[in-house]
Parts: sequence; C-alpha cells; structure tokens
Amino acid sequence: MSDTELPQASLWYRITFSCLGTCSATLLFLLANYGAGLISGSVTYASSYFLLLGTGLCFLCLERNSWKGDTIFCLSISMVAVALSLSGSFLWKDDAIPASYQMALVLSMMVLFAIPAVYYQTARQNGCAKSKEILFPRYKSLFENAWSNKLLLLFAGLFLGTAWAILGLCGELFELISIDFFSDLFTSEPFAYIFSGLTFGLGVSLARERPRIIQSLLQIVLTLFRFLAPLLGLVALLFILTLAVMGPEKLWATGHATQLLLTLLFLFILFENAVIQSGEDNQGFPGPVQWLIMAVNVTLPAFALLALYAVWLRVEQYGWTPERFYMAVLAVIGLIYAISYAVAVLTLWKNWTDRIIKANPVIALLVLVFAVLIHLPPFEPYRLSLKDQISRLEDGRIKPADFDFSYLRFRLGTAGQKALKDIENNPVLMADPLIASRIEQVKKQSYYQASADRDAPDYLSLGNFTDYLVLYPSTIEVPGDVNKALVENYQWVLSSCYQEQQPEARCLLVNLDLNQDSQKEFLLISQYNTAYSLMLQPDGSWKAGPQLTAGYNNGSSKEYQSALERGDFRLTAPTIQNLTIGDQLFQVEFPYILQE
Repeated sequence: MSDTELPQASLWYRITFSCLGTCSATLLFLLANYGAGLISGSVTYASSYFLLLGTGLCFLCLERNSWKGDTIFCLSISMVAVALSLSGSFLWKDDAIPASYQMALVLSMMVLFAIPAVYYQTARQNGCAKSKEILFPRYKSLFENAWSNKLLLLFAGLFLGTAWAILGLCGELFELISIDFFSDLFTSEPFAYIFSGLTFGLGVSLARERPRIIQSLLQIVLTLFRFLAPLLGLVALLFILTLAVMGPEKLWATGHATQLLLTLLFLFILFENAVIQSGEDNQGFPGPVQWLIMAVNVTLPAFALLALYAVWLRVEQYGWTPERFYMAVLAVIGLIYAISYAVAVLTLWKNWTDRIIKANPVIALLVLVFAVLIHLPPFEPYRLSLKDQISRLEDGRIKPADFDFSYLRFRLGTAGQKALKDIENNPVLMADPLIASRIEQVKKQSYYQASADRDAPDYLSLGNFTDYLVLYPSTIEVPGDVNKALVENYQWVLSSCYQEQQPEARCLLVNLDLNQDSQKEFLLISQYNTAYSLMLQPDGSWKAGPQLTAGYNNGSSKEYQSALERGDFRLTAPTIQNLTIGDQLFQVEFPYILQE
C-alpha cells in the first residue's frame, strides 16, 4: 500500500487485520483451554499451527484488490503445515512429544511462513504468470520483500509491547487507589489473548499503511550489518587459521562444536547478504573489506565440513538419533551455501556477488524442500534412527551395556516402543542376561532416563556406605532401618556422592546428637557444603530432618574429615530463636549467625 492510498483503504486494512487477529487469538485461547477435552492433542497442535501460519501469512500477503487469491494462497500453505503437524500423530502419543521434534517442527513452520510468502508477493508484484518467472523472479524484489516482512512483524511486535506497557501502567496506577479491577482484567487469560491478537493486527495494518517507515528501519538494520559483517568475518578467519595451527582435537571434545560452527556460518551469510542486497546501485563492501569478506567466503566450506564431521563422529560412536539427523541436515544446508559462495569467489572474483545473488533463490527453494521432507517418510528421522540403532545392537557394533533401551521407549515414539517389544520377543537377543535385565528395568520406568541416570547405582550399591562415604566416627555401624531411610529420603544426594566421588571431595556421614536429646542423629554432608539430617521420630522411624548449609565457602570434605578426627567441632545454637504467638509457631528456616 502506498503512502497516498485513500483513507477508506487504510480503514479496510485496519478493520480486516484487527478482526483477523482477534478471531485467531480467540480460537487459540479456546484451543488452549478447552481443546484437550474435545479433540486429541495432535489435532490441537495442527489447528494451532493452521491458525498461526494462516493469520501470519494473511498479515503479510493479504491485499484489498486481490484478497480472494491471497486467501487461497494462505490457506494452501496452512494446510501443508497441518499435514506436517499431523504426520507426528503417527509417531507420538499426545503427551510424549519430545522437545527435539517440536523444535524441528517449529523451524519447518518458520520456513513455510517465510519463503513461500516472499515468492508469492514478488510474483504478484511483477505480474509473473509462467512457472519459471514464479520460481526465479527478480532478486531485488525477493530481497526487499523478505526484509520488509521481517521488519513489519518487528514493528507490530513493538507496537504490541508498547500497548501492554501502557496497560501495565494503567493497572498499577489504579492499584494505588485500591482499585484492582483493571489489573485483574488485564492479567486475565482471555483478555490477554484477545487484546494481543487485536493489537498485533492493528500494528501490522499501521506498518503496511506507511511503507516508508519500514524502508527507514531497513536502512538502519542494513547499515548495522555493514559494520558487523567485517567484524564477524575477521573472527571467523582468525578462528580457522588458529584451528589449522592447533588442530581440531579440542573441538571434538566440547560436545557442542556443531552448533557453534553452524551459528557462525549462518550469521555470516545473513550479514553478508544484508550488505550485498540486490547487487545494484554499487552496494557491497569497500575495497579492503571486500578482500576480507572474499577470504572468509573461501573458508566457509571448512566450517560446514567441520560441523558435518563433528556429527559423523557422534554417529560413528553412538549411531543416528533424530537430534543428530536434524543437525546433519542443517550442516548440509550450510555446506550448500558455503560451497556456492566459495565457488562464486574463486570463479568470478571480480563479480562474485552476482553469482551469490543467483544462487540464493535456488538454495532457498532447497531449504523449503528440506523443511517439508524431514517430516515425511522415507526421510523422517525417527524411523531412520530407530532402524540404525536396532541394527547396531543386532550386529554387535554396540554392546548391550552401552545400548540406550530407555531411548527406544521414550524418545523414538510408538515405533520405538514396538521395537522394544520386538527385542523382548527375540529369543536370540533375550538370551543375553544383560539385555533381559535392561528391558525389565526400562519397563518399570515412567520417564526417560539419560545414560548418567540409567547407570546410576541401585539401592543395594547406595546402601554400601563404606564404599564411597567417609564415616565419622569411623567405627559406627549404620542400622538397617537407618540405611533404608537414608537411601529412601536422600537417594539423589547419595547418587551424586556415589558418581562424583573423588579423593579430595567425598561425602561424609556423621553420627552426632544434634538436638541434645541423648539420641544421636545422622548427618549426610554433600560435596556442596550442604548437610542433610535424618532424625529419629517418636514412633521409632527415621525421617528427613532440617538441612544445614555452610554457604559459599571454600571448605572441602577432606578438611571437614580432619577437623572431625581432631574433635574440632561443636554444636552452635542459632542466635535467633523460634517465636510462638498464640498457637502459631514461627520457625527459623535457616541458621542465622551474627558475625563478630
């Protein structure tokens, strides 16, 4: 819409987008609060994606003169989102969708939201009718629409945030005179949904009425990126040169090298394209900086290859998992970008930006295809990961002691649970007593336990205190009921003591009379300077008592042990005592000692 558009047209956009935002937000509220009782969780998720994607696309693409075709386009893309979301219902029960799948689905929805809208807007503006013109339109229009869409949503978000700040101020002002009505209204869930949808829609219409504001914001953002791109490029170049000297061994030991390498790669591509823009009007980098950027482009494949190799190392060690599959897809996309940019510099070093401009639309379409295919057979990563994990167990590439049976049941969906039953029905595999015991252990679990938790010591190991605790007095014998009570009440503390024991940092179990009742209590002192007490109850049972903490001091368990053996300890009464008012007891929750 132009700045000179008729007032009635502006009114149409304001009413349309405000009503659209209000209706969408109202339906989202109903789904969030009442959907579970009416429809399945997978349908609720799919409906939410349909509303969010459909409304967002309408905000970007809906025009007064072409609203019918625009609506069909928005609904079509939203139905694709519904299909992708519902594909998960074949993998998961409604209450067992893991975070990795949800994150991958959200990223795919973002791609579906961003890329088709830009191509549709560009084709409509340029009057493209042929498929070639639609898929490969003028790059300048693609660039401007892509960035304008981002800033339009940013403007609407700032408008919404400002409106909420005003409502918050209003509520606080009326609370000063003991009127809570407005504060209660503004914090109610129905009002929050409806007001947010209405205000965001209005913010979108205001931004679309004034494209000059968006263009001004765009120039500010691009100017910032013009200065940030060389800085990021210098960091990348220094890192890759340092890595070439030192070797990549330390990189593999971090456990998150892939994420950092890909983050740097995609950030640099974003900054670089923000400066290059459409390649017209002498846009680009100044002379010396351009040589730096060209050098970084040549090294970009190294970042992508290092990220892929980091994923492959994990796959070789532990096999494929959905998380590694998603990371590998991102690394492949990064490698496609990196190779394209490096080839552009090496083959057309004088006009290398022209080759990048031609490559970007093609790669964007490939990203769109990847975003859809990773949720559909035969590329769906959960079944591929399951197949790989089972084959590794069957052919002996992974030992049963190292196999994550809990992962099958809780992280690979219904197919993983079926595979677990297949293993249980496989006489060859079940002949291994370790596999049989692990299967029984997993069947008793109610949630996924990572390897550190799965391999945690059992009750019997935790009860052997002399194996991993320092006892004081060293001659004490822990009665069976005390042993059982300690394990039941402080299993997580004892597990930490068991797994993290070191010669200089072992937990202590102290037997002292803490409350001067002639009956000695037990005090479990962890590596983190917190003591957990076990007190004898009037009925003869032992239960958890108060906790004592030494705060953030530098004491070590070895120092505590030496002090106990020297008899250098005493019971200190708290400076502040409990207070009883009438029948109500006010207890001191933490020891409070005045410093002299």
